[in-house]
Amino acid sequence: MFDAKDDLPRARALADILCGAAQVDDELDPDELAALHAELCALLGLSALPPELERHVRNFNRERFDLIDTLQRLRLSDLTQKKALMRSVRTIIKADAITRETERDYFARLAHTLRISPTDID
Repeated sequence: MFDAKDDLPRARALADILCGAAQVDDELDPDELAALHAELCALLGLSALPPELERHVRNFNRERFDLIDTLQRLRLSDLTQKKALMRSVRTIIKADAITRETERDYFARLAHTLRISPTDID
């Protein structure tokens, strides 16, 4: 998606969106955390998270998280990148095999904000 080493603020914004998905149901299941790490590495093209990004994920504060502000910092304009982000969020939400209403709402709000239809995500 972009180079985490060259653009740490955007990598943190990406991590925040994925953390938001993992914690939107007020629980962080170990399967969701594993999926979050895997998806973040995949989106950033890394084999492991750099220590500063790992710390950022560990210290994520859901109460201070603002989806709109975070998406503005992420600055995605390419439809391919938006769909990749949505697929990663979906993977994290489904990782614990239970999809709650808050997770469905988060997914729908993210898609709406990105101006893409959830049904268009392959």
